[in-house]
Amino acid sequence: MRKSALLLFLGILFASAPALADVEVSGVALRDYAMPGAFPLTESIIQAGADQSTLIATTTGEASNVRCSVVVATTKDASVYRYVVDEQPTQCVGMIAHPTGGFFLRTKNPQALPGEVTGVTVFVDGDGIERWKIRDVELVAASARPSGTGVFLGDYLTAFDTMVYSAESDKLLAFTIGKLTIGLDDKFIAQAHVINVTSGDLIRSGLTIGQSGGGIPVEATVRPDGTFIVVLDSLGLQGLQFFNYDGREGVEELKPLDDPWENKALVSMFYAAGVLNLVWLDPNDASVSTEIATTNDTGRELTSVTFDSTYQFADGGFVVLGPPTKSWRAPDYLVISFVTESNVFLRFVDANGDSPGMARLDAIGAYPPAAIVGDENGLRLLSYDSVGNRMYEYALTFTETPDYNPDMGLADAGIPEIGIDDVLEEAGCGCGVLHQAPTPMGLVVLGFLAIIWRRR
Repeated sequence: MRKSALLLFLGILFASAPALADVEVSGVALRDYAMPGAFPLTESIIQAGADQSTLIATTTGEASNVRCSVVVATTKDASVYRYVVDEQPTQCVGMIAHPTGGFFLRTKNPQALPGEVTGVTVFVDGDGIERWKIRDVELVAASARPSGTGVFLGDYLTAFDTMVYSAESDKLLAFTIGKLTIGLDDKFIAQAHVINVTSGDLIRSGLTIGQSGGGIPVEATVRPDGTFIVVLDSLGLQGLQFFNYDGREGVEELKPLDDPWENKALVSMFYAAGVLNLVWLDPNDASVSTEIATTNDTGRELTSVTFDSTYQFADGGFVVLGPPTKSWRAPDYLVISFVTESNVFLRFVDANGDSPGMARLDAIGAYPPAAIVGDENGLRLLSYDSVGNRMYEYALTFTETPDYNPDMGLADAGIPEIGIDDVLEEAGCGCGVLHQAPTPMGLVVLGFLAIIWRRR
């Protein structure tokens, strides 16, 4: 049989084989629930909560009826908590989960005039009860220590979304941005405030981090000893800066990898197995490689690996991934997402920096993907029905596929064995590139990208 006569046969064979998957992803339906009004992808914060719950904070309503709505979906049911401050329009700014149930919110009035101080930090427990609320006016009006909690610097600008909770010290760390005008220059000052979560007492405010105090907090995490690591973007001055903060007065600079961070964009930072995991990229690098490293508490590099922005699957399929968008710690892997025009791809990396390969997030269930959340139990996929305004959740499992053999089955079919290179040569192609046409999923990956870029 001529090679050209095999092309159709091989096309059918390849279509029936796992395409573009060195790791197969499958999902088990967990639950589904109604969403409060239209679901705005670009304005929503989605994360895993306590006991396999999922928290979704989204701003709903219009004009004076704008509300910060939080959906809490548990293994038993789903409830909606609508938060409003002083019967004024209330927008979700930031949200994180409390590890034993409930959540912390940062909100503001989106219709406030410049200079109005409308930010609020609030804790809602697992029963939906507001335990305490601290207004940003308390931060701005605070007096100097030791009699007060700390002086606010500059003019109040806005509440910020970065928050982190230390269960060991029972402290919430949150941020507010001030603007300090010197001559014709405006300097943006990130100022931390620390709250005792059990009592609801403000114990520190007006704290600037770093010598200049300028910049915005782009990431924060909790160290195993209960203290914090805060990452500031110096807004073009010194790139990213890392700091250890003890939750009281002690701040010291951390230099992870002992390497400058002027040309690095941080994708994620978290502790796992007692080491700090960093995923970043160089936005000025045309190849947009993905960099991954682990360090100890002093910043010394333990492991480091680089992955190209292109990937060739075992079956010959080729994809240009572009920059990484988010990462999660699954029980066995670090999982990193990449969004293309038509799909979402996942790369898997083990504790040694080795990768069993990548997976394509094919449609699981009847609706397009909206987000992925993760906790110690694994990863869950959220799919959204925009017509019925309903969210569906699936527990994800990952299975490494056997090594792909392009000649499999030919001999059994009585057909002369012929390699994939022979087929491509006959077809006039010197490569194994798969040109993907946009799929229905391609219509929603931009929304997926908007959510997974959203911090936390």
